[in-house]
Amino acid sequence: MMPRRNIFILFVTGILLASCQKRDCDGFDIVGVWRLDQETYSDGYVNTNTLNRYKIFYKDNTFICLRIFLNEHDKTFIPYASGKYSLNGTSYLENGKNNSFSVENDSTIHFVWGDAYETYVADRTLRKSMLKEIKRETEKRERDNDGFIENTNEYSFTLEEISKRSKRKNTAIISLLLLTVCTAGSSIVNRRRRNVMESRLREIESEMRHMDEENRHVRAAGETRYLDSDFYMKLCQMIDADEPLKGTDWNDLESQVESLSPGFSSRLNSLYRLSLLEYRVCLLLKAHLSPAQISVLICKSQSAVSSIRSRLYQKVFGKKGGAKDWDEFIGSL
Repeated sequence: MMPRRNIFILFVTGILLASCQKRDCDGFDIVGVWRLDQETYSDGYVNTNTLNRYKIFYKDNTFICLRIFLNEHDKTFIPYASGKYSLNGTSYLENGKNNSFSVENDSTIHFVWGDAYETYVADRTLRKSMLKEIKRETEKRERDNDGFIENTNEYSFTLEEISKRSKRKNTAIISLLLLTVCTAGSSIVNRRRRNVMESRLREIESEMRHMDEENRHVRAAGETRYLDSDFYMKLCQMIDADEPLKGTDWNDLESQVESLSPGFSSRLNSLYRLSLLEYRVCLLLKAHLSPAQISVLICKSQSAVSSIRSRLYQKVFGKKGGAKDWDEFIGSL
C-alpha cells in the first residue's frame, strides 16, 4: 500500500497542476498582502484557525510574516519572520528553501510546506503607507537584534496616525486629555475587562470538563505520537546544540501544537492578547518543553522565562501566582 505521505504529495501535485492550468503562474505578480486562509495536512486534517497570520511580499523581493489584529480604530502588527524570496513559475524560493507554488486566481494562491498545503487569499485593506511603515519597523528590529526578530512587543498605530505625522503641534494637549479620560475611566474598564475574562475562563473550564473520555484518549495518543515525532527530536537536537528557533521553525511549532491540541491558540488568545514572545513561550510549554529548554530556544535566561510565566498568570487571573501555576493552566488548555 502506498504510504499516506506519498498519497498526499500526489494529491497536492495534482492540485498544483490543475491550478496552473486555471492561471499561468509565469508573470504572476505576488507583490502585496496575503492572508493565510487554511492549511491542509497529509493526514487529512484541515486547519482553518490560522491565528491572523499574514504574509507581505514587497517589490524588492523581501517578505514579512506577521500576525495582524484589527478592530474599529487600530491595527496591531506582530512580525515574526522575514527574508528574501524569488518566484519563477511554480517554483518558489524562500530564504534558500525551494517550495511548490500555484495560482488559483488573482485572489487565491497556494504553497506546499512539508506536509502542509497552505491557501492564501489576497487582502487589500492595508494602505501602501502602512506596508512601508511595517517594513521600516521590522527592518529596524532586525538591525537591533542581529537579524533576529525577537522580544518584539505589539507594534500598534491608529488608522490616521501615519497621515498625521506632520501635524503634531497639539500632541501634548491631546495626550493630557487622553490621560485624564483614561485615569477617570480606568477602574470601569478594568472591571469590565476582568468580568469578560472571568466569563471566558469559565467557558473554557466547562469546555475542557465536558470533553468525553474518547477525546481524552485521542489526545493522549496524539501526545505520544508527537513525543516520538521527527519534529520533537529536532527540537531536542537544537537544544543540545544551544541553537534558538528561527523563521519558519516557529510556524512548524505552531502547526504541531494545533495538531496536538486543536483550538489551543484561539482559546489562549481569547483570554489575553499576548506579545509574540509571550505567545512563543506558551507554545513551547504546550510542546512539553521545560523552562530550561525554552530559555535556549528563545535566547533568554531561565529567570526571564520564569518571569514571563508568572506575569502571564497574574494578567489572566488577576492575582499573584507562580510560574508553575501558569504551566498547569497551559497544560489544561
